[in-house]
Amino acid sequence: MSKVESARTALEQLLEGGELLANGRLPPERDLCAQFGVSRNTLRTALDLLEAQGKIWRRVGSGTYAGNAPPMDLPGLVAISETTSPIELMELRLILEPAITRLAALRATPAEIDYLQHCAKKTNSASDSESYELWDAALHNAVAAATHNSLLILTVKSINQLRQMTLWGHLRDRIVADGAQRYWSSQHKAFVDAIAERDGERAERLARKHVEDVLSKISKP
Repeated sequence: MSKVESARTALEQLLEGGELLANGRLPPERDLCAQFGVSRNTLRTALDLLEAQGKIWRRVGSGTYAGNAPPMDLPGLVAISETTSPIELMELRLILEPAITRLAALRATPAEIDYLQHCAKKTNSASDSESYELWDAALHNAVAAATHNSLLILTVKSINQLRQMTLWGHLRDRIVADGAQRYWSSQHKAFVDAIAERDGERAERLARKHVEDVLSKISKP
């Protein structure tokens, strides 16, 4: 077992054991490093993996907490959701996600790549549109997490929250109809493989193709 996997297992045991501070907050990173006997980089990679899985959330200047993050600036997101549309969300994704995928290819840790591959497989084996949507969001959140850029991570999480607030939910069945789920999943695997091979240019190109195809699908009358 790698040091990252060992640290992740120790963190999961900490979460399951309920040995947390007030409000579900984990101990400071320096204390966790000392407790687990790992470096700060190893600990942060393990925390990144748990955050991508929705087991913890972090707030700058406050700490790390168990569970899913509360909605970010919910009133602001609600207001945006009332004026935006799935098409606008896809246009934003088309601008951002190819570049994010390229950066992930340069920065992703081996453990993060393993989780990306896991998410890509889950989008392929999902049994219904809702499960597919959950794993699709987890995959794109994990790609952002692999950039190790806090602003990009928050932006992608906000986009995924908006997906749940807009008419996007009504498009789920249409998006995966007629065998399209396998096609999207093959695209996921392709850009994740490029990330794993550290080929940023190819990862960016494949991610752009994926978003363009989804946009084309939902734009059809």
